[in-house]
Amino acid sequence: MFACPRDQRPLHRRTGPQGVYWFCPTCNGRAVGVELLRRTVAQAAVDQIWNAAREQRVAGGRPCPSCHDLMHEVSSGPSGPAVDVCRVCRFVWFDPTEYEQIAPEVLPAAERATPDRATEILATAQGEAIAKRSERDFGAEAPRELWKYLPALLGLPVEYEQSVFHSVPWLTWAIIAFICAFSIRAFASIEAAVIQFGLIPAQYARYFGLTFLTSFLLHGSFGHLAGNMYFLYVFGDNVEDFLGKARYVGLILIAAVLGDVAHIAMDPRSNVPLIGASGGISGVIAFYALKFPKTKMGVLFRLWLIPIRWFRIPAYAFVGFWILLQFLGVYLELVGASSVSALAHLGGAATGLAFWLMYRHLS
Repeated sequence: MFACPRDQRPLHRRTGPQGVYWFCPTCNGRAVGVELLRRTVAQAAVDQIWNAAREQRVAGGRPCPSCHDLMHEVSSGPSGPAVDVCRVCRFVWFDPTEYEQIAPEVLPAAERATPDRATEILATAQGEAIAKRSERDFGAEAPRELWKYLPALLGLPVEYEQSVFHSVPWLTWAIIAFICAFSIRAFASIEAAVIQFGLIPAQYARYFGLTFLTSFLLHGSFGHLAGNMYFLYVFGDNVEDFLGKARYVGLILIAAVLGDVAHIAMDPRSNVPLIGASGGISGVIAFYALKFPKTKMGVLFRLWLIPIRWFRIPAYAFVGFWILLQFLGVYLELVGASSVSALAHLGGAATGLAFWLMYRHLS
């Protein structure tokens, strides 16, 4: 149950003309999600609030209504009020009258002359209609950016909200560029490259153990490479921004190595090479889901390349389903029905969990 940051009383769920928010009947404050704000408040004002929250290192505001961690108190603009923001839950808390200071009128000016009772009835009807539509189409809205249809049509997830970073995530970009260069260079003689640079469980100490690294860099096809790099691009920049570059590199390297160790443990006598960065990337994905659990992800149900319906789900649900698929993958490996190393993914994900337990309280 959501609690008021001011007096800790339970918040009441309210449905407005544009969506659902949480209201305190005692102090008249309200908690509004960032996505609802983008539908009701000028884009510049929302960007100002969210960017200021992302740039503020230390949280010193009131407790979040949802997760109860301290929020960031930021300005909503040159003449706007200060509001509290939870970056994890993506909630903005408004004290009484603060929301009205930055939100435009719901109805156009020409309609303000409508009698109060009629206006109330109209707003209630609009709210009920939107609530019913939200229940029927919950999580079905498409992202605003058209380019996100491209990865979605290929079966890949997308982030709904554009992230704002404290610093440029150049390390993620550099890792992607280096892996792409290494793999593309090997495509000309990929079979020989896999034998030379892949991690062979029965010969894991080859080249003084360097195949733990080279196997991470090598991918077997363009699709294999593009898929892994897309996941690193989507999830890596946020994790790099939160952990900092040194811890971020540590997470990727340790997740990759422990993923390889888990793969070797399944069949230490195997002479089949293992390649791909998915073990290390799995650590990044797991950390992302644990640190930013309510970030909205979208997947597109499609018929071939024809979009049918969007499904919007929180990151924790998406990654939870992905974890279940990895356990299924382990079973398929054991019966010889899959060549994908799901155990490497789970080993990497376990590393992401360990890093979250160690560093989740970083500001």
